[in-house]
Amino acid sequence: MIFHAGIKKVVYKNEYKDKEGINLLKRKGVEVVSFNDLVNSDSKIKQKKRPGWK
Repeated sequence: MIFHAGIKKVVYKNEYKDKEGINLLKRKGVEVVSFNDLVNSDSKIKQKKRPGWK
């Protein structure tokens, strides 16, 4: 499992209908962030958008 591997943060692009996996990661102390939220909150990343990114 991700939390057993020592991973501290997971960034995902598409949400799943069942959010239990995300909830489990959060309960285990893993930071879970939507890619879109990350891009919208950081103007530096927004400005460096690469061709082909949607």
